[in-house]
Amino acid sequence: MQRKRGVLLLFLAAVFLVSFCSQSSPLYPLNIWDDANCLLTVGRAMKSGAVLYRDIYEQKGPTLYLIHMLAACIQDSSFFGVYLFEILALFLDLLLAFRILYDRRSEVYSLFGAILFGALVVSSATFSRGDSAEEFCLPCIMGLLYLGEKTGEKKTVPIWMGILSGIIGTIKYTMLAIPLGLCVYRITLNHRRPRRLVRFFLWFLLGMLLPFLAWGIYFAANGALMDAYKAYIFNNIFLYAGERTDLLELLSILKRNLPWIWLLGISAYRIFVDRVAYDHSLYLQFLVLIFGGRMWPYTWLALMPFLVFGIDWLLSFIDGKRLLWLPGMAAAMALAAILTPNAFLRGQPREELAQSQIAAYIPADASFLQYSHLDDGVYLLSGTLPEEKYFVRLNVQSQEMLDAMDFALTIGKPEYVLITWRMLPEQFDRYELIAYATGYDDLNRKNKDFFLYRRSAPLQED
Repeated sequence: MQRKRGVLLLFLAAVFLVSFCSQSSPLYPLNIWDDANCLLTVGRAMKSGAVLYRDIYEQKGPTLYLIHMLAACIQDSSFFGVYLFEILALFLDLLLAFRILYDRRSEVYSLFGAILFGALVVSSATFSRGDSAEEFCLPCIMGLLYLGEKTGEKKTVPIWMGILSGIIGTIKYTMLAIPLGLCVYRITLNHRRPRRLVRFFLWFLLGMLLPFLAWGIYFAANGALMDAYKAYIFNNIFLYAGERTDLLELLSILKRNLPWIWLLGISAYRIFVDRVAYDHSLYLQFLVLIFGGRMWPYTWLALMPFLVFGIDWLLSFIDGKRLLWLPGMAAAMALAAILTPNAFLRGQPREELAQSQIAAYIPADASFLQYSHLDDGVYLLSGTLPEEKYFVRLNVQSQEMLDAMDFALTIGKPEYVLITWRMLPEQFDRYELIAYATGYDDLNRKNKDFFLYRRSAPLQED
């Protein structure tokens, strides 16, 4: 197969898989995941001039919000821009999976393996609803796995490894265990050649410094260096990571991801036996997931790039049987579209969603606050932008955040207030309930309460 046709095939596969499996796709009425809505709301605010962490607070890395700011520049009334970036991310994943497999298999079966890899990623429970920090780290991780075995002296290899690591570090630094593992491998490989080892790490650190330096300049120019440190480093370490996942939750996560967990075990075996370049990375990232704090289903997405080596093992049984690769590709994509946990929402009218019913009550020029929960998508559908730095209640035990939101409601600053799962506490008697709707929870059950309040008493002046 000609290389250009192969690249086109991977691109079309990425378009198909994201379109059918991510709730950011136009085939879905809305991405109802609160994390994804937080990201896009921050991106919309940055597009309108807000300085990240100083004017609007979220705890993930700045590069992730840059992606969503660019997505908002494409379209700020839906997830269409995010959808395009998800296609780009998956396309890069598929290309790099193909490159890794092509070193070991024929071209057509490397293409099949890459598409199978993409289908496993987007149809898994760990993909969640689409648009996670882990999803946008995957191309960087795949790039690191591709470069990991390149042991030549070219300085471009460690520089690119450093740049990719820096991008990961400015999206979600808990995923830096993978490049750290590759660095450990370099130490074991060159421990008797100190010059080569020092040269590698100098180029690597130079590359890694570039994304951090770029963001440092941005925050320094806007007087937000301390805000960035507090939000992204301090709060995540001391106010977030203290939570722990109990055994029952861990077993539930593993159960929901069984379709690919077994293949990860095969991948681990193949890595430990045949590819020592990756054993430290897989081991370290697994330890971070287990002991790094609260574990969510989507955090396991960090391990999915290693599935490429399990897929390589599967291909060894069929490589050479040329009639199987084309129907295999079609079957993988079709099954992904059918088996994705998101299929229940595909094709539903937007007006049937609780978010749309609530947003219909809120004028676009009104001041609105989502109180005591993450962003449920009402900022987006109502066309409003946050006026408060703490525009949602995040999973960070910050007393400053809680006090700021309570103070805003005490004086009646926002005109409209949304609270989910429970009604607004009676102490905020400036507000009256005007609308109620029922939406989907994280397990796709329609039992999530949405309560919308409107200010009924005048704003308390200072």
